[in-house]
Formats: sequence, structure tokens, C-alpha cells
Amino acid sequence: MSYIVEQRKGDNIYVYQVESYWDTAKQQPRQRRVYLGKKTTADGPLQPKRSINLTIPRYSLDYGPLYLLLELARRVGLQESLQQAFPHQADLLLLLAIYEVTEERPLYLFSSWAENVAHSVSKLPGTPQLSTLLQEIGENERRRETFYRHWIQRHANAEAVIYDITSVSSYSRFIDLCEWGYNRDGEALPQINLGLVCAWPGQIPLAYRIYPGSLSDSTTLSRTLEYLKSLKITRPLYVIDRGFWSQHNLQRLREAGIRFMLPIPFSSSYATSVLASVKSTIHTPLHAFRLHQRILHHQQMPLTVEDMSLLVHVYYDDTRRAEEEQTFYRRVMEQEEAAALLASPTRHRLQRLLDEGARDLRNCLTITCEGDRCRLERKPRAMSRRLHRMGYLLLATNEETAATDPITPLQWYRQRDLIEKVIDGMKHEMDGKRLRVHSKAAMEGRMFILFLAMILRGAMEQACREADLFKKYTVAEIFAEVKKVKRFELPDGRHVVTELTKKQRTLFEALKVSLPV
Repeated sequence: MSYIVEQRKGDNIYVYQVESYWDTAKQQPRQRRVYLGKKTTADGPLQPKRSINLTIPRYSLDYGPLYLLLELARRVGLQESLQQAFPHQADLLLLLAIYEVTEERPLYLFSSWAENVAHSVSKLPGTPQLSTLLQEIGENERRRETFYRHWIQRHANAEAVIYDITSVSSYSRFIDLCEWGYNRDGEALPQINLGLVCAWPGQIPLAYRIYPGSLSDSTTLSRTLEYLKSLKITRPLYVIDRGFWSQHNLQRLREAGIRFMLPIPFSSSYATSVLASVKSTIHTPLHAFRLHQRILHHQQMPLTVEDMSLLVHVYYDDTRRAEEEQTFYRRVMEQEEAAALLASPTRHRLQRLLDEGARDLRNCLTITCEGDRCRLERKPRAMSRRLHRMGYLLLATNEETAATDPITPLQWYRQRDLIEKVIDGMKHEMDGKRLRVHSKAAMEGRMFILFLAMILRGAMEQACREADLFKKYTVAEIFAEVKKVKRFELPDGRHVVTELTKKQRTLFEALKVSLPV
């Protein structure tokens, strides 16, 4: 095996080609070194030795992050599923997804990035060709469905699936799915709604659907269930957010024969009834349990919604209540202070202040006016109702096997936090917060690339969690470290990789990825 070694001496970096071999005479491993030349900076050109032979490297390319994500793509089966659905475009689609994960730049800069990366794609598309590719992927729904079916079959043994929805803003005026609705990023732009389904354990995205931006969360659930049923996702437990709580959705879940778990929103009369039933008993020592290093209280009770029998897991976290109470009072006082600083606090200006900074506090604060001057006043009863429910979580389920276990339902629900991180990574760390395409087909193709990137990101984060790396590193820090791994091409066509540092070796080994050669 041969590789490149760079050694700094003084102001220069000296480059050697090193070949490892076994010395049969001394019965030990040995190395041969060939001096190639020197560089003045780490990223500078190689100044070859004057009498150099044909082992001068032609060029060096970034290799570490690409190699790492390709290995993870093979491990989770993403590469194979892409080959099944897009046999002629799989390598390019995977390379585009890797670009989305490792770079925080728009897609039109992909070609510039790829020119400096040691990939195997024979022909890189320019910006016009990328637009054509997105259009083709978006128009070819049959191939995308083939990918989903093959991909989901690999994760058929998932214990649960977690469904969440987010909004993605768009500048386009020509995509009929882009409509005005509840924008989760607070942007004054039309949007599409993206429903994402992930597997548990593993937090690997399984499928997604795109809906008009004006549809509410609860409306999308029925359509998603029909779609997932067509893809043969019927057995696992569905973990859903409180935005999907409605009698219609509960009825739809029951008719579909689906096991589910979802929180009861505190705006519901059922939540008021449940809290009234457990308020005096849940705080007793009999109902205390420990999750990691945190002490919580748990109680369960039956609940009938229309004619449906459910089990409700009630959780109370005293530490969380204290944190929520502090945050609540601080936000109220911040709004009061901001109102006091207004030169002419009219009703209209105070209303706009609340709408822009604290829309959820509008039922806790009222506007009173004396002449032309208005002020914010607290509503004690509304604030007390808000404080009354802090620290509580009400999880309703028709899953009987979790009836006596307080930890498993809570762990299932908390997996949503990890899914939200995957979505947040798509929108903020990848170039997915706003769509810059101008046709429905191109939008579908763009979202498919982002979905592939979410799979890779989820696989990377899962590998980091299993290796317990998040105590020392972020994903960005790991990519920055392995990005130092370069691959050189020699004139005879051979490729050599720079020697790995101890930290790089440790990272690859912790992630259970074979060392690059």
C-alpha cells in the first residue's frame, strides 16, 4: 500500500510517497520513501524535485467526507436502492446529496465543488444541465416510487414510524402547490408543506409527500396514511404530533387499523378532563420514576373519545415546569417593556407588536386604551390556565403493549426531536429553507435530492450517536477533520491517499467505517 505523507520543516511542507512492505529478512514491516517535492502552503501547488521521476502526483482532491458518506450510503442501502430506480443516474444523485450534506451553498455551485472532489461521476452537469436533471427527476414519478418501495422494504422491521410536517418557502409564482398558509419559519412567502415519515429506531427518513401550503396539518394525515398504505407501511406504531389531534383523524386512524400515539393538545376539553383527574395524585412518590438522570412522574388512565377507547400516559416534569414558567414570564415582561418604549403606543401598534413577537401570548395579554395612549395588561385567569398545564405531557395511544411501561411511550415521542433536527438540518444546514425553482417538476426533483440528503444526514447522526461522538464533536467538526484527507492521482493511473492522523483514524474507527486507501 502506498500513500502520501506531508511533513512541515520550517516554512516549507515536504511531500513524500511512502510504500509499506514486509521485509522477509528482518521479519518486520518496513517503508520506502520517495521525495516528491515541497509546498509553501498546505493547499499550494507541489514544487517537484528537479530530478523527479514519473511518480509526481498530477493533482490532489478532497476525499474524506465523500468517502465517509459513500460508506454510510452503502451501509444503510441507499446506494443499492438508487441503483434499482435510477441505474444511469444513481452516482450523480448520490453525489448531489453528499454536496447538500457537506456544503451550505446553493445547488448551482455544485459543479465547482465537484471539480475538487475525488468522485467517480464521469460527466458533471453544468447549471443548465442541473435544471434539466431536476425537471427529469420530478417528471419521472414512476422511478421515484420504485425508489421508495425498494427503500422502505429495507426498513420493513421498524418498530415505529414518526410523522412530522414542515413548511418550505418558495420565491416562485408558477408552482400551483405554493400557497399562503401557516409558515413555521415566520417568512412572508408562499410555501409548500412537506410531510416526512421516519423509521424508529435509526431515525432514517422513509418517505415524504408534498402538499399545498394552505392545508392544515390534520388535513394532510389522511392522504399520508393512504400513501403509506400503498407502500406497505401498515404494521408499525405511528408517532404523530399534537397538530394532528382531531376526532376526524382519530376516526381515520381507527378505520385504517393503525396503531398510533399522539399528544392531546391543551386546547382540547379532553386535556382539561385528564389533568383534573390526575392533578391531585400524580405528584405522589408512588408515581415517580427516573429517565436517565431526570426524575419524572407518570400516571395512566383510560379515555373515551366519541366511541374510541384510548389509554392516556400523563407525564409531569418538575424541572421542565420551572423552565417553562421562567421562559413564559420573561417573554411576557419583554413584550411589556417593548410596548413601554413605543413613542406612540396605539392599539394598532401594540397589536402588531404582539403579532410579530409573541402571537401565542395574545390570549394572556390585553390592550387597554385611555384616549390616544394604549398599554398592555396581563390577564390573570388566562395566565393561570397557561401555568396550570406547564410541565405536563399527555400521550394518547391505542397501543396496548405499552400500557404498563412509562418509559417506552416517552422515548417514542421524544424521537420526534431527532426528526425535527433532521428537518432543521435540511432547511438550515442544507440549501432547503427556500425553493428557487420555477416549475412543479423541478420542485419535485429538488425535494427528492433534499430527501436523499436527509437520509444521509440521518445515517451520519445515527452513526455518531451509536459511537457516542456528540460529546466531543458536531457533525460539521467531523466533516472538517476528515476533509483534510486527500487523494492523489499518479501519472500511471494509481491513486494514493494522504496518511491519516490519529484523530482521523479514531473517527473512522468509531463510526465503524474502514480506513480509506
